[in-house]
Amino acid sequence: MKSKIINFIKSPWLSAVLVIICLTVVMWAVSNKKQAKSLGGVTAPITAEVQPSSSSQEESSSGDPSVSSTQTKSKNTKGSSSTTTTAVSASSEESTTVPYGTQAPVTKPPMMEGGHEPTSKTTAPSGENNQPGQETPAETTTTAATEKPHAPSTSSNYTPAGVSPNSDFYQSRLAVAGDSIAYGYNVYGLIPNEHNIARESVSLWNLDYFTFNYGYGEIGMIDAIDYVHPKLLLMSMGMNDVNMSTADSFAMKYNSLVNQVLERVPDTNIVICGITPVGAYTGFTTNETIMSFNSALRDMVDKMNNDRVYFFDPYSVLANEYSTLRDDCSGGDGIHLQSHCYTDILTAIFSYLDTTPVKEHIEASE
Repeated sequence: MKSKIINFIKSPWLSAVLVIICLTVVMWAVSNKKQAKSLGGVTAPITAEVQPSSSSQEESSSGDPSVSSTQTKSKNTKGSSSTTTTAVSASSEESTTVPYGTQAPVTKPPMMEGGHEPTSKTTAPSGENNQPGQETPAETTTTAATEKPHAPSTSSNYTPAGVSPNSDFYQSRLAVAGDSIAYGYNVYGLIPNEHNIARESVSLWNLDYFTFNYGYGEIGMIDAIDYVHPKLLLMSMGMNDVNMSTADSFAMKYNSLVNQVLERVPDTNIVICGITPVGAYTGFTTNETIMSFNSALRDMVDKMNNDRVYFFDPYSVLANEYSTLRDDCSGGDGIHLQSHCYTDILTAIFSYLDTTPVKEHIEASE
């Protein structure tokens, strides 16, 4: 038996069969490899169908109600899928496919009215009560290149003040220009936003650094007053000047500012409100200094001898028997004021205006 097996193994027939089997296996392997490589380089045809997403009827995240979001779901013959984002305009119903991972086109902001783009300038306003030589952060402002129409000079959006029968007449036409103390009239609702031309840190010596936004870009105080075109203007500033100037120099600058306002708005009536007193505990300035500045302002107005310019001293309204700011008037720092103090000042101003021709001037101009 053993010899038969050995003879069979040595038989040429067995060798031939084994060779044929090996060749068949090699050919089969090569054929499968080529087929796999061929399939890997073929892209199956893709069919796309657009399906509205759950948010397609809602506004897009940009807030534009005319643009909604849909999704395009791509299918191939193998069942795999990929997703791209499609922006669909509700007005034209045209679709634009934006592949995932790409940046949508950036829309340039519209130009200002008249076809002019705003031009920018950088200014560095001084901080509230800053001393000379102190560094202050730069402030970027925008200046409009178009002519600005005048805004309405009357309003009913305010908290009434005063005991005069003409208080509402005055207050509805009142605009306020000045510093942070003047800004309180708007903060506490005694004048509307459109009649506020006051900002923190404003003073006569740094006035050129400050601008006011009235919808057509940033404009200076005189331009803002011209824009509002008030029939009655309360100007109140000086707390930031008392440590930076002398009383006479301060009065001269104020005079120049008032004349520029009258040149631009000749039918306005101006009340120059003196500097308010400070608390006895504040070391910022002294009430003696404030009174000297107020005295210089009063003399300046007297010398102008203009029946459209008046001086009102709020000192007596807010001071106590020691000639310092009343404790109930202090906003906490002995300089800024509580809300009821503004009502007290306006009440006194309106009663004072009843003794002047201001009401007649306003009625004649309207």
